[in-house]
Amino acid sequence: MGVYSFKQNISISKDKKSSPNQSKPLSAEKKVQDKKLLIVEVIDPVDQTIGTTAGKHSVTVNGVTDMVSKVIAKAKKEKGIIIKLVIKGHGNVGLQSIGGGKKPKSKTGLANANLTKHKMTLRKLRPYLHKKAIVVLMGCNTGKGKQGSKFLKNLSTILGVPVRAGISLQVGLMDGLEGSVKKCTKVKCRLKSSFTKQLWDSIFGG
Repeated sequence: MGVYSFKQNISISKDKKSSPNQSKPLSAEKKVQDKKLLIVEVIDPVDQTIGTTAGKHSVTVNGVTDMVSKVIAKAKKEKGIIIKLVIKGHGNVGLQSIGGGKKPKSKTGLANANLTKHKMTLRKLRPYLHKKAIVVLMGCNTGKGKQGSKFLKNLSTILGVPVRAGISLQVGLMDGLEGSVKKCTKVKCRLKSSFTKQLWDSIFGG
């Protein structure tokens, strides 16, 4: 998993006449929000064509349980909190492969059929996800149609943050920017405009 980190810009006003109460230890919530923000990337151990974009350091995972343990370990090591979790791997409607190689597999990934099975394992990630975090699934067609929406909503409910996935082929230029995507919370979904290769080339040069 590749890791980017950056500091939040936090402005704290100082009052010379501050009361003793203002010097109390930071609350648990405040301590969490002051942590270093991390962007963590998970990649497939077999299909290296999925790979990572230039400049990213990556660690491979084998299945859901392995992913959760390694993501948590990385957050602890970096003493940070995750603002963005990007999961690379092949996909299908309502399915995100995790360590499944070149063919999408619910056995090693996530799908509507096994979310209940993995619920408690996935919930372990919640303390390490920033309250404004997003989870990005890179599988092709993962968010497509009613089944895709159901999958994203259910996963969002478990993780407590919005989940985004493609509703078409995801060529993977950068973080799933090619193809239309769907972003869901536990209660609703909305489509985001398509970012095509032609648009990418027009901005950055093909």
